[in-house]
Formats: sequence, C-alpha cells, structure tokens
Amino acid sequence: HGVGSSRASVLPSPLALPNYLENKKLKRRQKNRAAAQRSRQKHTEKADELHQQHELLEHNNTVLKKEIEVLNEQLKYWTQMLKDHESTCPDMLTPSLPTQTPLLHWPAEGRDRGIQ
Repeated sequence: HGVGSSRASVLPSPLALPNYLENKKLKRRQKNRAAAQRSRQKHTEKADELHQQHELLEHNNTVLKKEIEVLNEQLKYWTQMLKDHESTCPDMLTPSLPTQTPLLHWPAEGRDRGIQ
C-alpha cells in the first residue's frame, strides 16, 4: 500500500466526481448559511442590548433632570430665605460675628475629634 492507494480510497471514482463536488458545494453553502444566521442573530442580540441600555440611560437622564429642577428650586428658596434673614438679623450686620460664630463651637467639636 503506497501513497497512491490510500488516496484512491478518499477520492470518488471519476463517474461519481460531479456528485461528490456538488455535495461538497452543498455542505459548504449549508455551513455558510448557518454561520450567517448565527452572525445575524448575534447582531440582533447586540442591537437589542444597546436599545435596552439606551432606554435605561434615557430614564436615568429624565430622573436626574427632575432632581436638578428640585435642587434649583431649593437653592432659590434658601437663597431668598438668606437674603430675607440678612436684612433683619443683627448678627449679619456686624462683620466680626460671622467669623467668630464657628470659633464658639470649635472647642466642643475639637474634643469630639481628640483635639483640645
């Protein structure tokens, strides 16, 4: 048994060659179709995933915009409260008191942190 004899058993007879080539071509097409289908499925899944991510980000964006609106309203409210208070508060009219006020509380806070 030489190389020629083993090769003869793998290749079809000359009369069966067209059928063999046709079957080989058909198998290659089937494999290609299956690969293309898997590829399309993968792309579809990725697009679905991106769509879901987009929807979630849009929702989060809406929630954050509402939170910004609420915080801006609170800022306006407290700014106005401070302005109203400044015009009537005697402590706010004395320039030295605002810097002294935190120092009055500092020793108690310092003890809490181990500072004396």
